Amino acid sequence: MAPSLAEAELQPLTSPRPLGGYVTRYDPLQQERAVNIAIAAQTLDGLVLRPGATFSFNEVVGPRVRERGYREAPVLVNGRFTLDVGGGVCQTSTTLYNAALLSGLLARVRAPHSRPVWYVPLARDAAVAWGLIDLKLQNPHPYPVAISARADGDHLTVRLWAPSDAVTLPWQLRTVVERATPAGVEWRFDPSLAPGDRRLDQEGRTGYVATLWRELPLYGPAVGRQRVNVSSYPPSAAVVRVGPEDETAAAGLP
Repeated sequence: MAPSLAEAELQPLTSPRPLGGYVTRYDPLQQERAVNIAIAAQTLDGLVLRPGATFSFNEVVGPRVRERGYREAPVLVNGRFTLDVGGGVCQTSTTLYNAALLSGLLARVRAPHSRPVWYVPLARDAAVAWGLIDLKLQNPHPYPVAISARADGDHLTVRLWAPSDAVTLPWQLRTVVERATPAGVEWRFDPSLAPGDRRLDQEGRTGYVATLWRELPLYGPAVGRQRVNVSSYPPSAAVVRVGPEDETAAAGLP
């Protein structure tokens, strides 16, 4: 957990100005997931990061357990969804990651998901898992930075704040897809099906390699361009069950 700040250190933030922020959407009808997002956001709200300090998302947010109000919701594990307590917290870490990058903070530790997530572009996600995967952000500014985070209705808003006299830069984020790999098909013969019948068991998923850039367009590429990360999302083959076929038909799959 980030150490508490003395009153004198908090004084510059008595009249803060926006440094950067980001908003993602979620489905409020997925109530368990929405609760998890809100709990994690509430834990981040009000955190102040000293100049030069690094904070750990896992240390600040803490374990995602039922005793702390977290509920069971879908999580991504090895490219597939499963149920686990705390599902949805990755959307909070991802929203914070984008807000931090737009505010000029540095990501010292960050990992992508095992597949793209729907609420941010490629390479802009930040997966977390208690005891396994963390997001660590550093404040490189010569002034303290405060975090506000709120889940309201169907959107999660994270903003970072600086002292009123702070010098800020208008950062923008841009994703470049370097490579896309088709999903492919895995055929599985199933004698229980009728001859020639086919059943789709699992949708295929295209794989991607993407680079995230942080840019200051007004300053020119030589001055205002930083490579933030290169993220890889492996493809996943579609799985199709097929019934018995004669030798000629089988040789001609698909």
